[in-house]
Amino acid sequence: MIFDTYDCEFLRLTGLCRYLPAGLRSKYDSPVFSKRVAENLSLHGLIRSQSDMSGFRLTKKGRDILLQMGDSFPEEGRTNVKKTSYRRKLRSAQWNVLLHLAGINVYHVNTHTLAETDCGYVSSLMLRSDANMKVLAGTKFLGVLKIRDEAYIPYHIESAEDWIIPGYEREIYLSQLTAMRDIKRIKVIVTGPSLEKLWSYIYPVHVDKKFSHGMKPFGEGLKELGCDHIIVPCNRDGVLQMSLLKIGESRKRMVRALGGDTDTPARFSLSDGVIEDAPVISGIDFDIRRIVNALRQAEKENAGIIPRIICLATQKNTMLTLLAKFNCQKTRVVSVSKENVYTIFPELRENTAERREFRTKEGECIEVVERRVANISE
Repeated sequence: MIFDTYDCEFLRLTGLCRYLPAGLRSKYDSPVFSKRVAENLSLHGLIRSQSDMSGFRLTKKGRDILLQMGDSFPEEGRTNVKKTSYRRKLRSAQWNVLLHLAGINVYHVNTHTLAETDCGYVSSLMLRSDANMKVLAGTKFLGVLKIRDEAYIPYHIESAEDWIIPGYEREIYLSQLTAMRDIKRIKVIVTGPSLEKLWSYIYPVHVDKKFSHGMKPFGEGLKELGCDHIIVPCNRDGVLQMSLLKIGESRKRMVRALGGDTDTPARFSLSDGVIEDAPVISGIDFDIRRIVNALRQAEKENAGIIPRIICLATQKNTMLTLLAKFNCQKTRVVSVSKENVYTIFPELRENTAERREFRTKEGECIEVVERRVANISE
């Protein structure tokens, strides 16, 4: 077996995440996660499935291959698949995969290396591997994402009863940002199963669970954190959303592509442009506070004006829910298809990995002793 780039990425992500969830192909469409790749790596003894088939972990042979490739990750001890810590690692892995597919480097080892790049991510799992960072063990944020002069703190939630201790979380993630002097804004990312479910978790009708010791249901905790927050589903839509977020001036490019003028007058300074004298807001990032503030500004300027909000077709229903939730003025929601997004941003197609043989820095191929592999299907 000649090692190729699909094998490489699968193993690297497994090493980074400790456990790589099964079934990623159906969620993200990437050929890296095809059944053929996973079965081939397994049959050659580089990965093994967890007892409940929920994910994969590296074998010693797989770690040796990573070392040949020049990669080394902290080794994970034995884990009970029934423990919440294991499930938390699987959720964190999904976020790592999403960012990787969005073209963001997820292999930073600390915030010092992150400070030196324009766009990158370091997971809390890597930060916790540092003996001096044990304080992170009590936190819930998944890591630190940097995009130009903004830092993003991601959280994964799965119900309206998920909780955080806002003051403690803020203290710890702010301490991680001290190495990045150029950060001007900090935002929270809320990720999870789908956009609709995430909205219902953040803005629940009611929460029955009782909390104590400073714990707050996540929606309430967000208010105390005091940061803008954006909602990103852990699926292919989330990949597209994050791909756009990392592109400079992406909101204005979207407005111009739809015939708008991005030379925005001062009275609509919070909008991304104007079309026929009406403000236009690109809301694909689903930055809730930014969207609502721009609409409030437009309404204050002229209550009779009808702003436009641009979103993905799959975001439209939740965007309408947002407008109703915050009693926004009459607004026209303009949805764009994924294909149209790729037409406007052709560089996003380049995120698809090309399959080819993997070569080390010295230009050598890595070969695994061949075994007989039969009946492997996609």
